[in-house]
Amino acid sequence: MSLDLRVYTELKIPGYVRDNVVVRDKGYGNYDINIYQNVSYNGKFTNIAGALNKGNLNLYDMNLLNPPHDNVFAWFQLEDLKEQSLREIEAAGKEMFFSGGTREQATEALQGLEENVKYVFYATLDKMVDYNEFVKFKKEKNSYANWCAVYTGGRIQNLGIECELLRSCNLGWDTKEYPEMIIWNHDEETQPLENKIENTEVMQTHFESMLRYMGEQEAFLKMMNETSEIYKEAAEYIEENGMLIYGYSGIAKKEELLKMNEWSEIYAIEVSELR
Repeated sequence: MSLDLRVYTELKIPGYVRDNVVVRDKGYGNYDINIYQNVSYNGKFTNIAGALNKGNLNLYDMNLLNPPHDNVFAWFQLEDLKEQSLREIEAAGKEMFFSGGTREQATEALQGLEENVKYVFYATLDKMVDYNEFVKFKKEKNSYANWCAVYTGGRIQNLGIECELLRSCNLGWDTKEYPEMIIWNHDEETQPLENKIENTEVMQTHFESMLRYMGEQEAFLKMMNETSEIYKEAAEYIEENGMLIYGYSGIAKKEELLKMNEWSEIYAIEVSELR
C-alpha cells in the first residue's frame, strides 16, 4: 500500500505526498492502518490512523487525503480555450469560475493572510506552457513550485507531478513496466536527479508510468472511491500529446505570495492552510 499511496498522492495531493504505510492484519479481512508523515514544511508531523474493513477504508481524518477542489485552478471548464491566455479570455467577457472567486477576490484573500505563516498555494498560469518552458520559468523566478498540474485532455483533472526533489524513498516496483515511476530513491546522488527533473522526456515517462500504474490498482482506487478510467485515459493522452502545464503548487508565506501574484505569468493564486 505504501507504493500505491506514494503514486496517488504525488498525482493528486500536492504538498501531502505520503509513502510510509504500516498495516496490521487483524484477520477476517480487517486491518489497522497508520500513514506516517516523513517530511514536514512547518515542523509539525500529522500521522493518519484508520482501519480497512473488507475493502472499505475508514481514516480518522479523511481530510488529509482529500485532493484540492476541482476548480482550484482557474483553467477549470476552459479547456477548449487552452491556446489563449486567461487574461485575454477574461477581457473578452468570459466569467471566470474557480475556488478563489474572481482574480480580485483571490488577491484580497492573499492580502488578508497572516504574516510568517506557511501556506499551500495553487498558482494558475495565465497561459498553458510546455514542460520545457515551465522549467525555464521555474529557474528564472523564485517560484516556490514543488508540483505542477498537467493538462490530460478533456475536463481538467488536476493530475500532476513533483517538479522538485523533495523527498527520497525506498520502495521497490517493476522498473521495466513502469520506468522512472519514482525519481528519487535513497541511494542516488542528487545532481543527476536534478537533471532528470529538468528533462521533459524523463518527466513525461515518469508521469505516464504513474498514470498507468495507478490505472491498474483497482483495489486501491476502490478504497479511495475512484475508478481507473481517468488514469488510463490520461496516460493515453499524454503519450500522444505531451505535457502542457496550467498551474503549480508549493509552500510559501504571505510576502512571497504577494510578490508572485504580480508576475505576468501568473493569473491568480489560491491558498489553503498547511496541515
